[in-house]
Amino acid sequence: NKETADMFVGDSLELEATILPADATNKEIRWTSSNSEIASVENGRVTALKAGDVTINATSVDGNITAQCKIVVVVPVTGVELDKTTADMKRGEKLQLNASVLPADATNQEVIWSVSDDSKATVENGLVTAIGGGEVVVTATTVDGDFEASCTVTVIVPVTGIELDITDVTI
Repeated sequence: NKETADMFVGDSLELEATILPADATNKEIRWTSSNSEIASVENGRVTALKAGDVTINATSVDGNITAQCKIVVVVPVTGVELDKTTADMKRGEKLQLNASVLPADATNQEVIWSVSDDSKATVENGLVTAIGGGEVVVTATTVDGDFEASCTVTVIVPVTGIELDITDVTI
């Protein structure tokens, strides 16, 4: 009753196979999985065990006719963490932030990086470049589930010199 399906680890799905013609004498079906470590099948009931792609076959005992359902088993994202939550940087410095998508075996590990004020810092693939003084929040957002983790970066602009308004005075 399905040609494709997406499942999460731990989910079950009931597949139904219809023997044709309807008045066929032997309606017995043999169910198999192309990889029983990814998904098992018993009497049409598919159980997702771990992430991956698998094909479930329903084969008639009489005539050896097969119908297939391609299944993608995914592990959903439950969160994201950064290796730092705060950092101090001087203007011009670079800092690599690392995001860990949870769980570690989640199917989609992709994150999108952003900054709250790109006049103070930029970020590309977690590499933060300090530009202007002040605080900026760097955020990693998961593509799957929109989970966020952030790091508050304080960009310090160091003193590079001192000027006096008067350099020579006679009193």
